Amino acid sequence: MTPSDICDKLVVSMTNITIDGLTGEGMTWTADGEPNKAPKAVKIVDGVYTAM
Repeated sequence: MTPSDICDKLVVSMTNITIDGLTGEGMTWTADGEPNKAPKAVKIVDGVYTAM
């Protein structure tokens, strides 16, 4: 498998997943690698992430 093959497989994989993360919920990616997400802000209170 070549590096190009791996990149092609990553594009397919990344455009078919949805992730909830620290900076956004329902994140998806376009074939160009651009993220789509609902923004989310958090603050750290006593060492713990807290939604704002």
